[in-house]
Amino acid sequence: MFMRDLMFILDGQDALSGVSVTHFHSTNPRFNQLLDSSVHSAPVVRTSEVDENNDGLPDYLAFTISVALPQNDEINRLRMAFFFRYDVDNVARLTMQTAVILDFSTSSSASALAVDGDLRINQRDLLYPYLDNYRYNRPVLNHTLPIAQIKAGSLTWESMLARYSDRNIRTSFQPSTPPSWTSPRAINQPFTVTGKIRYVPETFSYRPGVMEVLKAAWIQYLAYFALVATVCRYTFEWAVKSGVVPSHVIVDALPKQDGFRGHVF
Repeated sequence: MFMRDLMFILDGQDALSGVSVTHFHSTNPRFNQLLDSSVHSAPVVRTSEVDENNDGLPDYLAFTISVALPQNDEINRLRMAFFFRYDVDNVARLTMQTAVILDFSTSSSASALAVDGDLRINQRDLLYPYLDNYRYNRPVLNHTLPIAQIKAGSLTWESMLARYSDRNIRTSFQPSTPPSWTSPRAINQPFTVTGKIRYVPETFSYRPGVMEVLKAAWIQYLAYFALVATVCRYTFEWAVKSGVVPSHVIVDALPKQDGFRGHVF
């Protein structure tokens, strides 16, 4: 589920002076206050989660972001982060806050970018069954700390990526098509980003419990036992009928009481 929270950074240069320029925005007003106001931009953001097959679950997130820029600013790189909440309620219960990171660049000045891809899970650790896995149910960027406790170095894009990459379970953006850049940018034309983040079915791996291990072991034992018993039975019958294994009949001695008849062979 999209948390209606995102941030983006536009990088480029001034066409006249060649000086690097940066435009930043976050949907969290408090986080914007922590950064230099000279790089802050106020874009027009439109997002919607669309349910195409009418099953009650969103199939993708569609977004359009339009940023008004100074006339001489040339943009050639976009960095964005969309923040999601992931909930899994099954044998392994998982609740976490994740991010989808987009980082695209072009060699020339651009006026628009269109992206399309899938939201995928990257799992390096097994989940615990029948337990609530809440260890990553915290913001990727913590906006709740007092300003005095926030270190300036922790607000950089690189530090955010480093902390997020340390997670054993996280999400990522997998482009289904190459990003499409549009250039050049006309005078007073805003920079526009459009795209879709598609929600695809995922499979989670979890550590099985003792009863699941025993059940699987018992089923495997019965399967192997039935296979071995069947093979041994037909092998034994073939060996006896073919004379591979010599056999003879042992006749029990007759009781000494009257009334018993002898064997007739």
